Amino acid sequence: MPIEQNYLRLRITEFLKPQRLLLAVAFTVAILAGRPSLAAAQSFTLAPASPTLTLVAGNGGTDTIAITPNNGFSGTVTLSETGIPAGINYTFLSSSSTSSILVVYVPSGATSGSYPVTITGVSGNLSATATMTLVIPQQSQTISFGAIPAQAVGTTLTVSATATSGLPVKFTVVPNGNCSISGTTVTFLNVGNCGVVANQAGNASYTAAPAVGQIVVVNAAPPPPASTATAVHSTVCQANGSASYCSDQTPAPADANGYHDLTWVNLNKSLASIAVSDDQVWGLDASGVLWFLPNFKSGTSWTMVASGVTQISAGHNLLCQINSNQHVYCSASPNPLLSQPDANGFQSISWVDTGATNLRQISVSTGTQFWAIDTSANLIQVKDYRNLSATSTMVAAGVQQVAVDGRGVVCQVNSDKYVYCSNWSVPSSSAQGSYYGLPWVKTTAQLANIAVADGQVVGTDSNGDVWQLPDYTNSSTWYRIAYGGASDRLSAASVPSQFLPTNFATGEVAVLFFMGQSNAVGYNTLPSRFISPSSPNVWGVTNGGWNFLPGNTNGTTPFTGAISSINSVQWSNYAMTASGPDMNLGFNNNAGPGGDAANFAAYQWQGLINAGWQLPDLYIVHIAWPSQGVDAADTTTASAAWTTHGVNLWQPGLAATSTPSYALAPFARQITWLALQKILASGKTPRVLGLQWNQWEAEAGNSNSVSISDAPTNYSNLMGGFYSALGSHFPIQFAKPLSTAYGSSALTQMQSVFANLASGDPSDYSVIDVSQTSSTIFSGGVLGGGDGLVHYNLDTQQWFAAQAIGSCVQQANCGTRIAALPTAAPN
Repeated sequence: MPIEQNYLRLRITEFLKPQRLLLAVAFTVAILAGRPSLAAAQSFTLAPASPTLTLVAGNGGTDTIAITPNNGFSGTVTLSETGIPAGINYTFLSSSSTSSILVVYVPSGATSGSYPVTITGVSGNLSATATMTLVIPQQSQTISFGAIPAQAVGTTLTVSATATSGLPVKFTVVPNGNCSISGTTVTFLNVGNCGVVANQAGNASYTAAPAVGQIVVVNAAPPPPASTATAVHSTVCQANGSASYCSDQTPAPADANGYHDLTWVNLNKSLASIAVSDDQVWGLDASGVLWFLPNFKSGTSWTMVASGVTQISAGHNLLCQINSNQHVYCSASPNPLLSQPDANGFQSISWVDTGATNLRQISVSTGTQFWAIDTSANLIQVKDYRNLSATSTMVAAGVQQVAVDGRGVVCQVNSDKYVYCSNWSVPSSSAQGSYYGLPWVKTTAQLANIAVADGQVVGTDSNGDVWQLPDYTNSSTWYRIAYGGASDRLSAASVPSQFLPTNFATGEVAVLFFMGQSNAVGYNTLPSRFISPSSPNVWGVTNGGWNFLPGNTNGTTPFTGAISSINSVQWSNYAMTASGPDMNLGFNNNAGPGGDAANFAAYQWQGLINAGWQLPDLYIVHIAWPSQGVDAADTTTASAAWTTHGVNLWQPGLAATSTPSYALAPFARQITWLALQKILASGKTPRVLGLQWNQWEAEAGNSNSVSISDAPTNYSNLMGGFYSALGSHFPIQFAKPLSTAYGSSALTQMQSVFANLASGDPSDYSVIDVSQTSSTIFSGGVLGGGDGLVHYNLDTQQWFAAQAIGSCVQQANCGTRIAALPTAAPN
């Protein structure tokens, strides 16, 4: 071994000795401790100055985000966030290398809440985060609701208020019976105070506003306004102080004081009360003696006919009295035998004691009927004075006075002093408690005494002034016809020449057409009390099918043969059952007879005849089918069964010869022509009272955007086709469209279509507007029904029926006499 190797081995061995190794380690550590240390990693941290930033909507704010560098960090930090809700504006503004300002703006209406926010900073490959909370509290709001001036009983008022939030304000009234509210319309019912309260419940952004209330003083209704128009007339008689008067003249235009002067005939008699029927007058003097005047226009020679009388009422062929013994006596032969006075000078009248002893007021209708108020203020209808117990029905409570005419109109003054009238005096067949109700219309007048004739109301106010209302369904047209002193001594009667519709000659019959779309079908089933198993004086065309029309089945099958080949129809009595079909030749999708104007009119007409009216038989043609417009473009709405199959389309120009046919208009023309031909062949002469057209308001809402400009021509052609079918014009009533379901613009345009047709040819067309009579037309009412939006309730359908027959039975305007027809229907 070389000497160097031996020396190195020696040194290593010597170094590895324990004492030597320890010394080496210590030396090495000493050397390392004297050298500089290795560099630490750079970083930064983030921290918001305020961990919670609270901002009210509509305001802005800031929070400083501190950026703290570590280990010599000097880079640029870019900040971002997550958690700030959408719609809230924010940005980061650098103020120095060690901080940044977060600027936040919360717009008005932002949803309140507590939102966790994460702030992230990035610089190259370095990043840091910090958390904070953005709080948006709910805002407070207040309501501005101004004072409401005093109102009168019977009026309505639309109220309004605003909230600082811009949210809609809702209203309630204090339920004390003095007022009611629907939406924003307050109706003032009784004298006193009405509390109207405005509320806003708040939402996610706003707390509920403090309620604000207003007290409204409700005064008694003022006298009805005097009209400047010319009133229609009936015979009116009054007992006025020391004299009595009658008039059957048309009131003159209003004078400077608002009175419509009449030419009064002085009866030269001081009477405590008075009754008139035709031109005959009965009067009761202060001693309880009943006097008779045969004709007030041809002399004043009065005759005594009874004594001990406390109250009287006269109708066309019936006179009733309450005697001092509290019994009610009636006479169906009220003309006294003037040549046979008794020893005391009284002329003889044959009286029947009805057996009634608890009645305080009576009002005679016609035939054998009278209405009465008992000592408990109940209103009672007596159908036959000869059988009081079996024919009496309690109708209403709280009644102060009753008046009825011979044409189905009954009016009452109730405990609130308002006059209420019903256009059909047949009470419900089902009772609510002890009462069988009627659909009453409340007028705007508070009167002390009333009388009714020809559907017109005459009454006296608290000053003794006499007022006349030609149409109780339109309370805005009261006429003041006399002043002072009339008190409760008033009577009215039909002018004799108008008592019966004299337009009907021997052998003539009445005819009515009801046509249209779903509202002519009726949305509800006819109430059971209006379903007559037998109507011997009302007729309808039997739906025999003719192998063309499916009848009241499913409404989806077209006519399977040419309409022009239908060559006969059959009339039958208007008889229905609760579960059977009615006489609508279109499509009735109800479970039983439809609650429509045609069925109500049949019931009303038969009821008038049953009550003693000398009316001819009524023949009804009813063709109605749910549909949507009458334009050619209405055929392609695939989602609607009525347009998919086309069986109900009222397009006036569709052909009647095609097979299968999709044309309801030529079908209706063919049926009306054949129906009247059948009447003429029986030896009778039809008098067409009119056609009532009732439709949906969807003409302008069709998905094909049918032009409104086509509608006047379409409807003119449709109605003109009916005139051509019969060879004559006759009255046509359009039911005014009222539903807003298809938009206010479409509704306004369709209303204008019918209004323009009526104004352009008023001798043929008219528009009937049920909204002028009732605010409850699509739901509710006495009879219920309707769908709340498009289809009318049953009260409204009943009103439509009354309008269809009313021009004849109340105004003696009984349409057009059809003596001959064209050789064939225009198909």
